[in-house]
Amino acid sequence: MSDAPQLEHNEPALALQLFAIEPVGLGGIALRGMPGPGRSAALQVLQELMDDRPHVHVPINASDDRLVGGLDIAATLKSGRPLYEQGLLTQGHGGLLILSMAERLSARSVGIMCRTLDHRQVIIEREGISAHADCSLGVVALDESREDDEHLPAPLADRLAFELWTDHLDPSQVREMIRTDINMDSVRRTMRHVDVPDEVLEAITKTALALGIFSLRPALLAVTAARALAALGGKSQVDADDAATAVRLVLSHRAMNMAMAQDDVPPEPEAPDEPANEEHEHGNDEGSREIADTVVQAARAVLPEHLLKALAAGVRNSARQTGRGAGATAAKVRRGRPIGVRGVTRLGDDKLNILATAKAAAPWQRIRGAAPGRLRVLPEDFRATRYKTQTRQTTIFVVDASGSSAARRLAEVKGAVELLLGECYVTRAEVAVVAFRKSHAEVLLSPTRSLTRARRELADLPGGGATPLANAIDVTRALCEQVARQGQQPNIVFLTDGHGNVGRDGTLGHAEATEHALEAAKELTQLNVPTVVVDTSRRPRDRARRLADALCARYVPLPYADAGSLADAVVQVA
Repeated sequence: MSDAPQLEHNEPALALQLFAIEPVGLGGIALRGMPGPGRSAALQVLQELMDDRPHVHVPINASDDRLVGGLDIAATLKSGRPLYEQGLLTQGHGGLLILSMAERLSARSVGIMCRTLDHRQVIIEREGISAHADCSLGVVALDESREDDEHLPAPLADRLAFELWTDHLDPSQVREMIRTDINMDSVRRTMRHVDVPDEVLEAITKTALALGIFSLRPALLAVTAARALAALGGKSQVDADDAATAVRLVLSHRAMNMAMAQDDVPPEPEAPDEPANEEHEHGNDEGSREIADTVVQAARAVLPEHLLKALAAGVRNSARQTGRGAGATAAKVRRGRPIGVRGVTRLGDDKLNILATAKAAAPWQRIRGAAPGRLRVLPEDFRATRYKTQTRQTTIFVVDASGSSAARRLAEVKGAVELLLGECYVTRAEVAVVAFRKSHAEVLLSPTRSLTRARRELADLPGGGATPLANAIDVTRALCEQVARQGQQPNIVFLTDGHGNVGRDGTLGHAEATEHALEAAKELTQLNVPTVVVDTSRRPRDRARRLADALCARYVPLPYADAGSLADAVVQVA
């Protein structure tokens, strides 16, 4: 795991208390760590602080029906009309929604939860039901990520104000720091009337920018946290101390890049001189700048050392997250994680989902003349379960490292590998590199999703010499077979001008080498691996296109490719 922000000893307890004061406005809290005393203590404290509100646990495999609700079959059959059954989200209205293993939530579940948090409503339009239900709640995301590249889905994390690392949290210390001398309802009423001065809003916004946080949502969450802090202290207005504590709790763990130092923030444009108010305006400007400096420094003080070094160097570390390649959904797959149902006209090899079939048939019983308590099912009601198999993607770069342009091509591949690995954290996709030059091809980077390892292995790639294209295809085919045996889906990206001059047997000769390359390409196509041929010649030529045709591959002419355009081309095949 990466380093946790170095919060003061009382601030984890403070974050729990603030969240209990305003769970809806603060969105939620992520508890990072494995099950243990620290996490149990944090959960118990939250439940005690909100003992009059519901606490609903959501299992990792909760279906859409469990989350948003659906047709109540028993009530529908009894009444003869479709009736709605509440889901877990609606049951948590006004309280806490506790997500188990939140780092493994499916994209669909994350979308449902984010929409609910944004609109404070559960919307259901399915199975003859059209219903909206109020749903204001706070989320407790239990994040059991074990490695640096594991984390909560970005859309969900963006909506949660706090993050606490619980593995080393002292349960007794947390309990000691919780204030029990206050009336939570009174604090919530006070918070409604807390004012936030303009200079404090400006300071929080500048701090977010200085930390490389360009989403507006975290800054708004920090403002809400500052208001809750002021209310907890019995104040009617947020001051610099409240703002400083709020940004430490809300913004410090979001600092994904340190490209802007506080001194780099451009000064505000000066207003025209007005002698009558010059001293007063100068005083306000100094006060605003002092608050901004205090808040920025408070945020930087809790950041891990490696991030502070990145700040000094102006390094950006923006790991973009996508959901590409996470898994394959097949209509006929009968194993894997259930992701819904689909209609079937006949059963065949499909496994009937009895509950879904009954739900589809229930609204039509009166029209079908079914006897009371009976369920008349027709073939159009049949529903089968859809499954999702988690098939990891492995993108194999096959790089022509021969000739004078090898250095440029290898530089492009290094950049593209880093971009793709930055996008592979959530999907668990991997990247490999095969380079070919002189008399043979070799696997320079075996499949990996470690950005550190990729940078190390690709630091000094050799270049120049002849072009053993046929051998490169053979080596790639062997690597694809290895990847497939490990249960992963390979994708191939060739970076070449399509010109080979070394045959399979190592002999030189353009004509024979071309024939051998086409033969190897036809053998590779038998694996049915998605493939792209990126033509790297300065002018697109027929030989690269012929290679693409032989590989049944997508042809992409990129004579002036850079890492970004190359990564985009790869994404389209993966």
